[in-house]
Amino acid sequence: MEYKKFAEMINHLKNQEAKVSKAYALKVDLIDFNDDLNNVIEILLEEAYGKEGADWISWFRFESEYGKKDYSSIPTYKTGKAGKMVKVPDSEKSKYGAHDENGKPICYSIKSTWKYVEEKYGRSSKKI
Repeated sequence: MEYKKFAEMINHLKNQEAKVSKAYALKVDLIDFNDDLNNVIEILLEEAYGKEGADWISWFRFESEYGKKDYSSIPTYKTGKAGKMVKVPDSEKSKYGAHDENGKPICYSIKSTWKYVEEKYGRSSKKI
């Protein structure tokens, strides 16, 4: 998918979610009402990027709050020796919630999410 269309899609989803949240604040619950639409969106994202690519897009939308969440302010853990969980010192924390195998931040903006899923899961990344 070209970046312009991807960004437009993500921005429309963000706007729609904001409207649903505003309605919910007014005691109008549209969450169940939108289930079918959300299922269609997931199907289309999986068709374009596979299950893992669609999961990364969902992570960007919901977990990282469209890249706005600052992970440096919350406790972070990594696997230490013998598989034991070790708290990451504040000096090693990153504001980004996801990193590639080289420690480079991924999926922290619309553009970085698009680049990541296109490179890893897009049609051009698949061998025919």
